[in-house]
Amino acid sequence: VRHETIKEIAVDPALGRRVGEQVEIDPAASMLTSCDGGVIRFWDPRKFSEVKTHTMQFATESASYSKEQGRFACGGEDMWVRQFDFNTCEELDCNKGHHGPVHCVRYAPGGETYASGSEDGTIRIWNTDPAPAGEGEKAGGN
Repeated sequence: VRHETIKEIAVDPALGRRVGEQVEIDPAASMLTSCDGGVIRFWDPRKFSEVKTHTMQFATESASYSKEQGRFACGGEDMWVRQFDFNTCEELDCNKGHHGPVHCVRYAPGGETYASGSEDGTIRIWNTDPAPAGEGEKAGGN
């Protein structure tokens, strides 16, 4: 059996925590997502090869991929949860509501909703396709 290292996770002694924050495999096992600082990488778990890399303009701690929706969501230190088009990296939605860094973001099976967990002790559920502004209390959030 041959094993390959896909990503090494280092510990920053000054912070006492992992430098590489999160790794996720989607429910269909078609994509592995890793998040490290401002870089989100998508991997083919069958070939152990990198498919795509997106560099964010903000520190991210968690990212999740939805094959069904063709999107990924991420959150981090700025307390916002964002959705992006997977192919173009265009920001589709930005949800505000947490009062602490976002440590975990995950799509539900099927990708119709996604959840975010924050240091503020809350878990929020968001609609993948938010109502246009004015049709609800706030676009995106529940």
